Amino acid sequence: FVCNPTTGTCVSSTCNNPNNTCTVNAADECCTVNGANTCIPGNCCSNTQCAVAVPACQGNTCAACDAVTNNTYYVDPVNGSDTLGDGSGKAAGSAASVCAFKTITKALAAIGANPPANTRVLVVGPSTVAAGETFPIAVPLNVTISGTVGAVTVAVPVAATNGFVLRFGSSGLSNLIIDGTGNTSTA
Repeated sequence: FVCNPTTGTCVSSTCNNPNNTCTVNAADECCTVNGANTCIPGNCCSNTQCAVAVPACQGNTCAACDAVTNNTYYVDPVNGSDTLGDGSGKAAGSAASVCAFKTITKALAAIGANPPANTRVLVVGPSTVAAGETFPIAVPLNVTISGTVGAVTVAVPVAATNGFVLRFGSSGLSNLIIDGTGNTSTA
């Protein structure tokens, strides 16, 4: 049930227009839950309903991406966003894939050429890194790129002569499968 603030009565929470404001209570959003359209407190059902400044739908409320902490940047090649994400991978303190970058290339551009020691780029798996990447990926000073959660394959295109270039002794790779078109290496 949901309360109608105009009449002060509680009515069925069933609604007809998913991803829109509920007609019974403007403070609720009509979301599809377990196959049924239901009014839920909040202003979103998915990230697509949120604005650029607050791109993550967390608990049915649009939220801004958290700031990057501990020099750790997240890349989610499947659900991340190079336009909306800031690399934190979180909004309102909870995991939010839209707040991760989509590409390693974008994460390294955000990090810059002279990052602090122990800067990490964590690539969420299982996934394949390829679309949108610029090869070779030059890993700057003090940066380690690592796969996390599941297998992460970096598909290096035939035209690229190198997948990664480690610029310094403090540059590194770990937990990645680097696939140079059938010639696979594990870092």
